[in-house]
Amino acid sequence: MAQATRRAASLKLTMPAVSEAKEQEYLFQWKIGIGMRRWPELRWLHASANGMAASSVGTAARMKKQGMLKGIPDICLPVARGGYHGLYIEMKRKDGTLRDLSPEQRDCLAFLREQGYQALVAFGWRDAVKVIEDYITEGKSQPSLADSPVPTGR
Repeated sequence: MAQATRRAASLKLTMPAVSEAKEQEYLFQWKIGIGMRRWPELRWLHASANGMAASSVGTAARMKKQGMLKGIPDICLPVARGGYHGLYIEMKRKDGTLRDLSPEQRDCLAFLREQGYQALVAFGWRDAVKVIEDYITEGKSQPSLADSPVPTGR
């Protein structure tokens, strides 16, 4: 019995990392369930289809013909605040790093900043909520909604 307890204690149980796509789903569930109640202009927060993987070579080619462009950030809020024209967010998993950015993503974020947009990277949906809150409130402190429970989609 004691040996089984020691063996169980020595096993490290790790939860699989939440995917970038799931983090983004949680963000948009937060937007609909909580964010828009405080800031109605969040209705314009939207995602780019660039993060969606093509199901085939033909679909990828068609998406490219329709204007898909590598490096475009995952999320856009076309609302002017604090001298910026709008906000772009490149989503990464909560456990991600800046090394996860592709060269195209780095170039696009830099270009957007040069053009007067706030363009940032968020690591997980809660980080993205904090970025959005800070942008919308122009850095004025308010209680954060990022500590709300993970959205369930119900």
